[in-house]
Amino acid sequence: NPAFEAMSGYTRGELIGTSTRLHFPSEQAFVSFGEVAYPAMATDLVFRAQTEFVCKDGKHLWIDLSGAKLDTVSGETLWVFLDITEQVRAQAARDAAASRLEKLANRAPGMLYQFLLRPDGSACIPYASEAIRDAFRLSPQQVSEDATPLFAAVHPDDLKELEASIALSAKNLTHWQHEFRAKFGDAEVHWLFGNSVPERLPDGSVLWHGFVTDITEQRTANEKLRQLSRVVEQAPLAIVIADLQGHIDYANPAFCTSTGYSLQDVRGQNPRVLQSGLTASDVYTDMWHTLVAGEVWRGKFHNRKKNGDLYIEQAVIAPVLDEQGHATHYVAIKEDITLRMRAEVELQASLREKVALLNEVHHRVKNNLQVITSLLRLEAGRSDLPGTRAVLQEMQGRIQSMALLHEALYRGDSFASVDLGAYLRQLAT
Repeated sequence: NPAFEAMSGYTRGELIGTSTRLHFPSEQAFVSFGEVAYPAMATDLVFRAQTEFVCKDGKHLWIDLSGAKLDTVSGETLWVFLDITEQVRAQAARDAAASRLEKLANRAPGMLYQFLLRPDGSACIPYASEAIRDAFRLSPQQVSEDATPLFAAVHPDDLKELEASIALSAKNLTHWQHEFRAKFGDAEVHWLFGNSVPERLPDGSVLWHGFVTDITEQRTANEKLRQLSRVVEQAPLAIVIADLQGHIDYANPAFCTSTGYSLQDVRGQNPRVLQSGLTASDVYTDMWHTLVAGEVWRGKFHNRKKNGDLYIEQAVIAPVLDEQGHATHYVAIKEDITLRMRAEVELQASLREKVALLNEVHHRVKNNLQVITSLLRLEAGRSDLPGTRAVLQEMQGRIQSMALLHEALYRGDSFASVDLGAYLRQLAT
């Protein structure tokens, strides 16, 4: 008919009596088509297929082809051709776009999904990317009709709150965001974050489009940061963080308590605001040389508080390194040791006094023993009895040995013991 002439580019005269193989892209395609089509029509069936069609000018079209047998004896058949080239190309484009989107969805750092809540309260996941296998240990097919397996994977302690948040979002059609846990087995727990936007469908259902990401590592890191922050904030030692130029970025409450300066007072300032002028300049020189070399410095500063009071602090200062090993900041941990230093000075003075007193006591005891020895010697000189003089002389020797011991104690370095060898040599002599 004229429509076929217009489609193929051939006139009726050019077509009548020619083989239909003229319109197939290859001999093999013609043979394969006939092997399928004619047996189907031989059983009084209408054959239908989509195939390529070659025009007179060589252009290829896509045809929706329907064929039926008209006469069993002659084998005459009727064919209807419908040009569907544009539809096929459009579908191919849609399929390619869908394939690209599917690849993007499966490569995304999280699970992309659609969640459908029906009017009767039942729910399903019409679409879920492959990341659902990591997030919930489920396949997309397991939840495509019923979302019950997904809710079964939610931690029991979080399930009611999760369902309540979904119900509230469905009621008000508000943006849904929620953090919850998924539990697998007895111990494995992952933190997940859901984020989606709802829309109400004509049948009253609510459909959410969104994503779920695993935030376990993020929450673990945040918890560690919170713990470290609490440690720094509550530490009894002053902690100061400064940039490489020495400008203070942070000071904890203990620093503010010990110095009288608030964080606002010292932020952006150099720690030299604490200097009293009593710390030797070579201390600062040594400190900077140590820090620039990437090492930890330890030492003491004589500083001044905001109210003018002097104090002594023990400091440990270290560079903070990035992943490449380059210093980005300096952190100082400092302790006010003024009272300790005063106590040490007082203790040393007291110790010196006690040493002097003990020296004097041992010296006096030794002198008194010497006096006793002299008295015994006088008494022995007055006696005419040999036995009496022998007893008095023996007593003198014993008392002298005691005097030598006291002399060794106050002349030695310790009051706890004496050098027995030196004492015995002196005694024997």
